[in-house]
Amino acid sequence: TDTSNKIAVLEAEKQNLVDSLAEMEKELIEERNSHENLELFHLSLLNKIEQLKTLVDSEKREVRDLTAAHQRQQVEIAGCQTKLKEERKLRIKIEKNYQTLLAPKKSTDEKLANKTLQKEFTTLTNQYTTLLEQMGHLQNCFKQQHVSCHNHTTH
Repeated sequence: TDTSNKIAVLEAEKQNLVDSLAEMEKELIEERNSHENLELFHLSLLNKIEQLKTLVDSEKREVRDLTAAHQRQQVEIAGCQTKLKEERKLRIKIEKNYQTLLAPKKSTDEKLANKTLQKEFTTLTNQYTTLLEQMGHLQNCFKQQHVSCHNHTTH
């Protein structure tokens, strides 16, 4: 019985060792899975960082484009303002010539002066019309650019 007791004790120790090994193996597998999950999480974070970099680059390009469009609009606005000043000067000049034409005529010198004034009046009127057309064209360009610029910012 002494031997059978020793065998029973050894069997019990053997079973404890087998159970301990099984437990260690289970812990190793869990640790490996946990490590793999961390690696996947790390790769996912790297991927998100790349996506954010791409998004930031895209936003920077869009800001550059919008800034350039804004600068072009500023140049066009300055052009419109210059054209408006020219238009005002021409309108004043036309008005003065028109008043002169309406004044009563007397001598042949005045008649000749009136013919000259009429020619100048016609020239100025033509210049004025051309200027108005140019301003209309500039306004259309400005409106179209403003709409496309606005659409760009809302989409």
